[in-house]
Amino acid sequence: MTLSRTFAVTCLAATTVLFPIASSAHDFWLAPSTYRLTAPSEVPVSVLIGHPKDRLTWPVDPQRIVALRTVGPDGVRDQQSGLADYDQDEVLPIGLDAPGLHILTIETTNAFSELPATQFEDYLAEEGLTLIQLDRIHRGATDTPGTELYSRRGKALLQVGPVLPTDISRLRRPVGLTLEIIALDHPQTWVEGEILNAKVMFRGQPMSGITVGLVSTEPEIDTATHVRTDKDGTVSFAYPGSGTWMLHAVWSDRQRISDRADYNTIFSSLSFEVW
Repeated sequence: MTLSRTFAVTCLAATTVLFPIASSAHDFWLAPSTYRLTAPSEVPVSVLIGHPKDRLTWPVDPQRIVALRTVGPDGVRDQQSGLADYDQDEVLPIGLDAPGLHILTIETTNAFSELPATQFEDYLAEEGLTLIQLDRIHRGATDTPGTELYSRRGKALLQVGPVLPTDISRLRRPVGLTLEIIALDHPQTWVEGEILNAKVMFRGQPMSGITVGLVSTEPEIDTATHVRTDKDGTVSFAYPGSGTWMLHAVWSDRQRISDRADYNTIFSSLSFEVW
């Protein structure tokens, strides 16, 4: 029996807490060589997966990329031409042609995953996927392998020149990802003593009870703090210090009609630099 989204959100919201847990091996983020440019130019971007200290370059398969684009002061720009000659050890060349904030986004197709029961239950606990834990308990399936179709959504905030008022309005505007993390404050203006607010949207609607992690993407810094979104889908984090960071979130639904997997899971990230 599939749990309703309303019931799922109620259960998740009821367990809203602040807790530190290890960064997930499922982490996925866009990692430009720099998040700050003084003038319009091309910036190389890696696609990384795993724990930041053990991170790997994701072997980008053009067939799995649904979209690769930037949303900037010059509008929406398709960046898929950079996929043509991509190799696992190379990077994506992303062209930024105007001063201001450019939001780089990537979307992938589904892939299949199956884990033994114990590993799947550990993964659900680590990611805060309470809905799926409840569903497996309800179906008496906690001792069976877990199967899912999963896809990824990534965003990176690239700033060309100083932060302008128009950049803030662009920052807060959804770009239309299925599961999207939206920064409500510009990370490059974040200073000690202030908080950064963000919102999580699923299919255009704010989602409460989703675990959001603030994770350092620097290999030598093993720092991650996790918080659940409130009833408006928002979450706040205290200033973590300068460096490169990402916000990470996961949402999973029971597959209604599928002979291949029990769940459909989306991983989403927003990477940025804090000065």
